[in-house]
Amino acid sequence: MAVAFNAASQTSRWGSGSSNQIIISHTVAGANTYMFVGISTNQAVTPTSVTYNGDALALVASKTDTDYDIWVYGMVAPDDGTHDVTVTLSGATMFIHGQALSYTGVDQTDPIGDTSTNANTSGSPTQSVDTETANSWIVDFLTISTDGASVSPLDGQTERQKTALGIIFAAYDQATTSAGTYDSDYDLTSGEWTIVSSELKEAGGAAATYISAPLNII
Repeated sequence: MAVAFNAASQTSRWGSGSSNQIIISHTVAGANTYMFVGISTNQAVTPTSVTYNGDALALVASKTDTDYDIWVYGMVAPDDGTHDVTVTLSGATMFIHGQALSYTGVDQTDPIGDTSTNANTSGSPTQSVDTETANSWIVDFLTISTDGASVSPLDGQTERQKTALGIIFAAYDQATTSAGTYDSDYDLTSGEWTIVSSELKEAGGAAATYISAPLNII
């Protein structure tokens, strides 16, 4: 069963309403599902728990030694329907972005393959992922310090959603074919950047079905 994009949702708080939680309403539908939740901030707080409909997600990967940190959490078989993602932080902040992405056709036993992270204070985001299985997808969460910067994918990635509020926080994905090394590079006009990439394995042997969907931009 081939991997396919299901849905994207997001929430942001930037400059008002300090709290130690953010809530993202997200809808999941389909078979063999998997959900990512990406979190980014430039503040000295960290996630202490991430849940969906009360069930805990597990940390997949993170990059936290920069001024613009990213954490990526994941869950196999999230509950169908519309439910809340609740991100609880170590302290209150007015500066936080959260995004949820869900997919169908994902391996339910061993969904995540290679993960990779990178960051720099200048230049353009560059990343490579060594996929473990054929027909995997690569899912990127990307933070840029300048909300007016222009960023464009260079390796066929599809932008699923982007917030440009204080900083840019965006999610992209791309389908792969055979196992091997794949680039996730971007052209960026200015700003510091952080990227976290994860391989998402398919639940069968069919070629990946790449579905384009409307962007969810705020």
